[in-house]
Amino acid sequence: MQVSVSGGPNGLESWMNCGISSKSGWNPPYVTMDDVVTVDLSTALSTVGTPFAACQSFVGYFESAGQQYGIPPIILASIALQESSCDASSMGAGGTTGLMQISQDKCGGAPGGNCLDPEFNIAAGARYLADTVQQTGGNFLLALGYYNGWYIGMTVDAVLAVGQGSCCGCMQNLDYLQQSLNGWFVGEDAYAIGLGSWQNLAVCQ
Repeated sequence: MQVSVSGGPNGLESWMNCGISSKSGWNPPYVTMDDVVTVDLSTALSTVGTPFAACQSFVGYFESAGQQYGIPPIILASIALQESSCDASSMGAGGTTGLMQISQDKCGGAPGGNCLDPEFNIAAGARYLADTVQQTGGNFLLALGYYNGWYIGMTVDAVLAVGQGSCCGCMQNLDYLQQSLNGWFVGEDAYAIGLGSWQNLAVCQ
């Protein structure tokens, strides 16, 4: 399947977001990491005009963390692009930090207490994702949603209510799975081509 606003090689957004528009809320299908279609990070980097150029300085860290935690480096680099546009100094609206936008509770052991340190930040994000995949019984789709603050039973109404509060940027991105799996993971610039049917974070700009 070709990449489109609402689908791609890793399935339709409506399938990944299963239940999110109903009262029962999000109930994702079971998808393992091995099920996910990706390109190699080296392939993504070699593409003319690639968004991964912003991540070039950190490739070694993505590769080492990927090897340590059993995660393809393209997935880690994709999360960094999705979360921070590969900006190591990025500070999130909810207090998250760095390339992987990790929360403060994951900053223990940072060199000199610097949670923004790229090598530490990437490793911390990779460790959290790997631990979450294990805790979900291998459901990578569920674990990836958790990374963006999704939860079983999450509804569109609940997410939009967060956006109407005092921290609009704390709202979950309803297009997170589509942009990640059918955008960055396959070497596409999810933002440039406007992936996602919801675009709910646009109200925060």
